[in-house]
Amino acid sequence: MPLVPGIEIVNSIRSVLENNYLIATSQILEALMITIMILMPITFFLNILT
Repeated sequence: MPLVPGIEIVNSIRSVLENNYLIATSQILEALMITIMILMPITFFLNILT
């Protein structure tokens, strides 16, 4: 599982340019979920430490 959401964003833009809107939507949602899953523990532990 890639932990780099930028790759999924680029792939979704490519899918939009190829008129695959359903695939692009699922890819951008996957990128947003990866981003949220990376940021949630970081913010949680930073709030505990401060």
